[in-house]
Amino acid sequence: MYEIDVEGLNQIRLLNTLCGEGINVRKARFVSQSRMSITLRGKDLKKGVAILERLCYNYTINSVVGGMGKKLLRRLPLIIAVTLSVIAIFCSNLFVWGIEVEGADGAMRMEILDTIDSCGVGAFSPKSRVDEGKIARTLREIDGVSSASVTLCGNVLTVSVLTSDEPLPPNNGGSFLKSDFDCVITRIVVESGTATVSVGDTVKRGDVLITGELFSTSDGSPIGETAVRGSAYGEVTFGYSFPVASSEILKRTGNRTETTALSIFGLTIGSDEPPYPLYEKETTRDKLSPLPIEVTHTVYYELSVTEYDGIEDFMSEKGDELSALFGKEFSQRYDMITMNGVAVLKAYFTAEILIGEI
Repeated sequence: MYEIDVEGLNQIRLLNTLCGEGINVRKARFVSQSRMSITLRGKDLKKGVAILERLCYNYTINSVVGGMGKKLLRRLPLIIAVTLSVIAIFCSNLFVWGIEVEGADGAMRMEILDTIDSCGVGAFSPKSRVDEGKIARTLREIDGVSSASVTLCGNVLTVSVLTSDEPLPPNNGGSFLKSDFDCVITRIVVESGTATVSVGDTVKRGDVLITGELFSTSDGSPIGETAVRGSAYGEVTFGYSFPVASSEILKRTGNRTETTALSIFGLTIGSDEPPYPLYEKETTRDKLSPLPIEVTHTVYYELSVTEYDGIEDFMSEKGDELSALFGKEFSQRYDMITMNGVAVLKAYFTAEILIGEI
């Protein structure tokens, strides 16, 4: 195709002459009284130019394909950027972007994450590695975990667990100081022996904190043993489960928040985080066919507890029980999770306590 800019009067006469001599004018555009643009096929170009010259018209020939090529070339960076974005979004659907743990806190949460990692799954792991059933079964083998469920939704692996309701009894060794609880080390006092952990370390019940082995300061080789004397403190969190009937003890406060999330190739863009500790939600999903795009609109309704006696009594009794047992005041918090369709209140009590002494 060729676009010809023509200068001259009597434009209608020119068009009649071209058509009368068998030339197919594909497009004609009148710019002014003395200018117009016509589009001819390649096989008609030579004959059309001869007519223009015979009728004394000035003209300029432009290649339509060449013009389109120039436009595409100018837009090439944008085309490349869009293409790369689509590829990136598509590839991102193949990986796990994050892991969320519900129902566990403190050291227990860290052990759950470590256990999931031992199953070959972590942030940015291929989704093909995720075996939900295997991970759930492995989590149930952890001491202190009574139930676990694992769900891969989009690019987020959600793990919900129920933990044991009572702290386990102390488990000190003879020539070693071991931790009595899962915790994060806050203080360690060594009178004799060698500390095997540092402040800030996460330890499990039964982990060795101080050993009787002595080591050379020059090369770290063992040089003997001694009696162990020392103590350790850690931030310990006890978790308790309290099943509730949400329809009976919870009601809406009147506060509500709306969120919108866009999912394309399994990647979620936009916020879909619950803004309240206790809530109900209504979710609607619309698919933008034929594109693989889903728009999720969620309305969160804040809930408040209407029958405080059960929960307040539960929190108060557990807090008093722990305070009497360890001689410390415990900070308290609770949130709501759902396990197999049942609403469960998870209560957490946290304090720095003595985790081992010898």
